[in-house]
Amino acid sequence: MMVVIGVLSIVIVGLIAIFVSAIQIQRYVASAYQLLDQSSYIMEYMTRAIRLAKKDLEGNCITQYNSYGYYDEINDSGIKFTNKNEDGDCIGFFLDNTDKRLKQYKKESGGGQAVISPLTSSAMEVSAFNVILAGESQETDQEQPKATIYLEIKVKGAGSQPSIKLQTTVSMRDLDIAPSL
Repeated sequence: MMVVIGVLSIVIVGLIAIFVSAIQIQRYVASAYQLLDQSSYIMEYMTRAIRLAKKDLEGNCITQYNSYGYYDEINDSGIKFTNKNEDGDCIGFFLDNTDKRLKQYKKESGGGQAVISPLTSSAMEVSAFNVILAGESQETDQEQPKATIYLEIKVKGAGSQPSIKLQTTVSMRDLDIAPSL
């Protein structure tokens, strides 16, 4: 009888360990799916908006005019530009280091207050967000402007959590050439 109880105890403990392990794996996979879903949506949203940037000839959006007439870098971890489809609204994407969330900056072309809204959920933590500009220069207008976006994001929580690193380069859909005089 003692032998049977001992064997059954070992089998039950083994089955409980397998069940707990399966639940942990299922939680990890669900977190990974959520991470992949959110990060792919964010990258698609940003690339679509950046692709529709137009040259800010009036200087309403880009405050520090550098060699890029289409985009302006924000504190080495973001981008700001004027959008064609949003009636010339000023749009920006940046990493808020206080809560480790990616946020969108939007200010209407007619003036008013800028609206800052989060793009990532509170369940995610953005470890790194960089935008590197290349291409078109103020002097030549010969090369198409490009923005390379790097995003590193992970699921918040204790223990082993999934993370992902994404990078893409976006070029403009069509170029606005300065109006002829």
